[in-house]
Amino acid sequence: HRRAARRATRLPHRLLGWVGGDGFPLVVPVDVTGVDERGILLDGPVDFIPQGGRRAGMTNHWFADYVVGQNQRIHTGWLEHAGSEVVYAPHSERGYFLPPLKIAYKVGAGFVTRRGLSAGRRAGIKLCQDLDG
Repeated sequence: HRRAARRATRLPHRLLGWVGGDGFPLVVPVDVTGVDERGILLDGPVDFIPQGGRRAGMTNHWFADYVVGQNQRIHTGWLEHAGSEVVYAPHSERGYFLPPLKIAYKVGAGFVTRRGLSAGRRAGIKLCQDLDG
């Protein structure tokens, strides 16, 4: 969690999300205030963050103009909120970095789009261009 906290402070935007009592997702902006043996210490709108413990996700990200450059770290973990203290203990991390180069964006977007198109066809989803007549 120390490495995750260090990486989170390097990116300008941090969001914490969880499933609320009504079954719908809730997301709030947070800031990293420190690290201890339990996890990452967060500061955010404590009135919205539920008391107690629960599964939660945190994303830290940066997007350049027109999303040509991107950097995103996505975590799943455990959220503990007691009193005014919010601690997030990440247990998994995924992420990617796309440099702010238009050609890198076009190649990356094309690759992801083609992969999704192939997966859709394998799943039996018909596209307008695949329909007869």
